[in-house]
Amino acid sequence: MSNGMPSAASAPSAAQIWGMANPAHSIQKAVAIVTFAEPITSLTLRKVQDAVRPVAKAQGLLKEEPVSSVLFEMKPGAKPKAVSDDKVGTSFQNVQGENISEAFNVTNDGLRFETSVYTRWVAFENKLRSLVQASLPITSMSAPIRQVTLEYTDFFYARIEGDQDVSYILDRRSGLISPKVFARRAPFHCHNGWFEGYPGDPRFLVNVDINVADANGPPGLRRSITIRTHEAEQIVDIFGPRATALSDAAQMMSCLDNLHRRLKDRLSDVLTRDARAMISLGK
Repeated sequence: MSNGMPSAASAPSAAQIWGMANPAHSIQKAVAIVTFAEPITSLTLRKVQDAVRPVAKAQGLLKEEPVSSVLFEMKPGAKPKAVSDDKVGTSFQNVQGENISEAFNVTNDGLRFETSVYTRWVAFENKLRSLVQASLPITSMSAPIRQVTLEYTDFFYARIEGDQDVSYILDRRSGLISPKVFARRAPFHCHNGWFEGYPGDPRFLVNVDINVADANGPPGLRRSITIRTHEAEQIVDIFGPRATALSDAAQMMSCLDNLHRRLKDRLSDVLTRDARAMISLGK
């Protein structure tokens, strides 16, 4: 009778030792950010909020909360003191119980869509497209685009207790992971950051961060692997042709689709073949 654990006669597979954030994929959180080159005016902000509101409601983002910017005063020997607390925008949220599952923030410095219930890129893209189409025609009249960012957080957890072998998930041969971390089964953090296309326009800021620690997963406190992949297209000349192109919603979504494909490659570069098979990530 099998108890679901690998037998002593056969080597365990990655899927027997490690689980994922979701049954079909490992994405715990996805974030898309559009950053303006300069703050938009309060009048423009209100116009964007009014345009986004019915679209947000149609997407299940029914709750509205203010987004504030708090300025603290720091003095030697004294506790930080809040000297201003200004409302800078609105967060349109989907709240499930006590948790915010999705939110679209419209602020004076940009747009941000975040989800913790990611399913597929197509679903994420379609929801984001409707929100961008409502926003960009208004914001582009006030401020050009400085940066477009996409970020994923992928999460794997050990199915059983103990210091499980992360090399079932993380590729020892990856150039983004120091070989020293595989010498013993201990927690570690590995940070990578670089520019591509520098000093051209646009240029790309890339981050790949890996954290191995004990964290809460579906079975409780277990050894976990968190991988953050982040890529931003940065516009150097905010009055140049690329900045102008990104004021169009279709061009903006094409940019995000390109970042999505690039981030799939970034993730693939740190995963083993078995781990890529677990999340159906081809290479």
